[in-house]
Amino acid sequence: MSIRVVTVFGGTGFLGRSVVRHLRKHEFSVRIVSRHPDRSRKLFGSDDPYLRSVEVDTRDERMVADVLAGAYAAVNAVSLYVERGQETFHSVHVEAAERVAVVAEAIARALQRTQTHAITFECGGPCVYSYEELLRVLVRKANLKCSLIPLPFAAWRALAWTAELLPNPPVTRNQVELMQVDNVCSPGVLGFAELGISPHSVENMLEQTLRSR
Repeated sequence: MSIRVVTVFGGTGFLGRSVVRHLRKHEFSVRIVSRHPDRSRKLFGSDDPYLRSVEVDTRDERMVADVLAGAYAAVNAVSLYVERGQETFHSVHVEAAERVAVVAEAIARALQRTQTHAITFECGGPCVYSYEELLRVLVRKANLKCSLIPLPFAAWRALAWTAELLPNPPVTRNQVELMQVDNVCSPGVLGFAELGISPHSVENMLEQTLRSR
């Protein structure tokens, strides 16, 4: 059986790095799509013949179609950042305390299924939070004292435009666009449970992290 090729968009990001490494552990050949392929080479090296960096502007539909040609599957590993405070999302810890890459393992298991028809999995954590609620949980569990100040999207867009001038921007304009929508799992769609995975809650993971310090 020939090795299966998986194309990963956002493979150099926080979530994407975990996904790429885990797919290689499951013996997938991985193509990392990025506008800055040098970043993936610095992260993963260039010695693995089954790990390839591909320069693609994801806003160009023709370039995206070309890179998807011949791929067994495609994974969008772009993390969603929400900053205004009221957008809701299913938060899931990328790696559990026992160092199992929860999200990456879910992706690998989904790709290993034998069904020939397309299946959509939406993998979210056990609780839905607004960003403001999540920050308050973090502050409370860590026994911190701070004030939360909302920042309008116009300011975020200006910050992102400036940040993109940096070699490694902490936020981009594409991410700001994602901030403005909710990111929760659709009712009745397959998810972690169907893949045999039980994600930890944010509160549980935060308590374990703080205890380990």
